[in-house]
Amino acid sequence: MNVNINSIIYKNINLFMKSKGIKQKELSDKLEINQSVLSNKFRRLKNYDSTITLKTISEIARALEVEPWELLK
Repeated sequence: MNVNINSIIYKNINLFMKSKGIKQKELSDKLEINQSVLSNKFRRLKNYDSTITLKTISEIARALEVEPWELLK
């Protein structure tokens, strides 16, 4: 089975956002970046147009109050 890590990370970020009731604007505020920048990162991740760094995974995990590995499982 060929699974793209981007799709796993994107799915898990969205699952945690939904379960915690966090909107994209709130997450972008926690990350201290513009919402349009976050939206662009998500769109590129979803469409496999980009890779995501471990630093970014760690920052998003911290903002979502989860462990980084939880975004990768």
